Amino acid sequence: MDRMLISLRQHRLLATLIVLQMAIGYPLLLGLGALASQAHAQLHLASGIDDDTHLLTLRLDGRVSAAAARREAAALRAVPGVLHVAAVNQLPFGPERWDALLGPRADGSGGQFRAAVYLGDPSLVPALGLRLQRGRDFASDEYRDFVAPTALDLAQRVILTRSLAARMFPDRDALGQAVYLGDRPPARVVGVVERLRAPGDGDNDDSAILALRAPDPGNPLYVLRIAPGDAARVRARLAADAARIVPGRLLEMDSAGALRQRHQRLQRHRLLLLAAGAALWLFGTGGMVYALSEAMVRQRDRQIALRRALGARATQIQRQLRHENLLLCGLGIALGATSAALLRRVLFDASLLSPPAPAPLLVALLLLATGWLAMRGPARRAARLSPAAYPAP
Repeated sequence: MDRMLISLRQHRLLATLIVLQMAIGYPLLLGLGALASQAHAQLHLASGIDDDTHLLTLRLDGRVSAAAARREAAALRAVPGVLHVAAVNQLPFGPERWDALLGPRADGSGGQFRAAVYLGDPSLVPALGLRLQRGRDFASDEYRDFVAPTALDLAQRVILTRSLAARMFPDRDALGQAVYLGDRPPARVVGVVERLRAPGDGDNDDSAILALRAPDPGNPLYVLRIAPGDAARVRARLAADAARIVPGRLLEMDSAGALRQRHQRLQRHRLLLLAAGAALWLFGTGGMVYALSEAMVRQRDRQIALRRALGARATQIQRQLRHENLLLCGLGIALGATSAALLRRVLFDASLLSPPAPAPLLVALLLLATGWLAMRGPARRAARLSPAAYPAP
């Protein structure tokens, strides 16, 4: 060990660069691992929608009167194979995002919880195929008109997801409890659904369905629950009769299943990019450590040849050089782990450096393996040095 430390002190700059390379690489690879873990989790998220391949979505263009909108909805319900039709403001995996702060007390003392807010009409819950765990769906006369973007507190009834209900009311049953959305009287919880995913890239099910009719912003979104086996036939019928059912307004016809598949495809692309980035960094780290190690060994060629002349075996030379390399890499990884722990304290989102439990160990092992492989070439070359090539001065 003393000989090793003396050797490293003679090459402080090169040794420091190896340590810095590892110290930077550890938190960087840890962050890539955390992002990859999040993308992998997104691949397997359940939306809460039952059989989303049989939930068609219609995006319409242009604003019409309330009476005309009711006629369009009735015409859509009359299409053979359509079981339920509902207007909705957003969908899981969709581009829209409506959310609000909800609380169990008017003064906010019980906490404020940000939740995705779903608006619709009396057919929304059966159209989405949501599973009510407790309570009931809204009655038709409980719906209110959504008159302004700030009028969410007009709702008098609310349905919560299981996860949101557990967070807001951890020590009591959520049914019948008050939920405050503003200064008006609270909405009462009438039901709890098993799951309804919030739109966007999050992985939470903190969602609330308010008894408010979805607004018509000029491009309303309808969801159509289709009978099993009738999806292709209903699509063809809607495409053929669009001019009669929604004259000049059909902008896009899709399905909730297609939204989910596009989201999953995006997450797979993210995983590939993150894996490629990690591989490139490891490759670059290997190249950097190889170059620095080769430079350190070349500066010690005469010293190594002298040791060979004094009887040191090739395996002893290789072992010492590899131990030096592992010492430097281990020191760099330790510094990187310390910097990652400090960064978690100052980052707004600490999850960026908090992958699942095996990841930190795996990152450390990958970096150690990269450093060990990078030293193999210089160590082998050093072990083959001939004492005759470096005569005593």
